[in-house]
Amino acid sequence: MATRTLTDLEVRILDFAEKHEGQKPALTYAAARAEFGWSAAGYVQKLYAVLDLPAAETKRPLLVHRLQRVRDERSQARASRTFRLVS
Repeated sequence: MATRTLTDLEVRILDFAEKHEGQKPALTYAAARAEFGWSAAGYVQKLYAVLDLPAAETKRPLLVHRLQRVRDERSQARASRTFRLVS
């Protein structure tokens, strides 16, 4: 089964993510709005979708694995938070 190649937009998303990696999220989201016209949530959704593509892992394995690890750590941190009920 042949793996599809990344679209130009998907490659741009990976390039953008690498360029802004390690930057404060607010700055990254502002840059995403300027670059793509997307909200913060829209950018994150599109980035995460690209990270799950086999072609992305083939093209940029170190970047994709690093960003997947960050995504998974954030997800686990959110899941493990405990909330105090206010009475």
